[in-house]
Amino acid sequence: MRKLFGLRVRQLRSDQQLTVAELALMMERDKSMVAHLEGGRNAPNLDTLGRLAEALGVDEKDLLNFPKLSVRNEVVELTRRVPEYVLLEVQEILVRAVEELERESAERQERLAQRTAVRRPG
Repeated sequence: MRKLFGLRVRQLRSDQQLTVAELALMMERDKSMVAHLEGGRNAPNLDTLGRLAEALGVDEKDLLNFPKLSVRNEVVELTRRVPEYVLLEVQEILVRAVEELERESAERQERLAQRTAVRRPG
């Protein structure tokens, strides 16, 4: 868990193009503490968690959200930055794509069944 937390902090820091020293300064902490957090050597206490969140401009819960653990988390992370109307359009496109794939699959199964029936002497 420490390693995942450290990777998450590093990712958020990098996304904002901050150095370890800059983040430490914003948190009013020593840069070695930030380096140890990112390296997974130390776990944060509640005060540090709050300072990290404030310095990085995220909620504390976002520090504990490990996007690489699931596709769902990746989708959630992406959708936070996309307007709702765009998400609705994407949803419609995906629904149509799934319907088309299901139709194509049913057609393939039907053709296969017909070929199989033709080959069997009956």
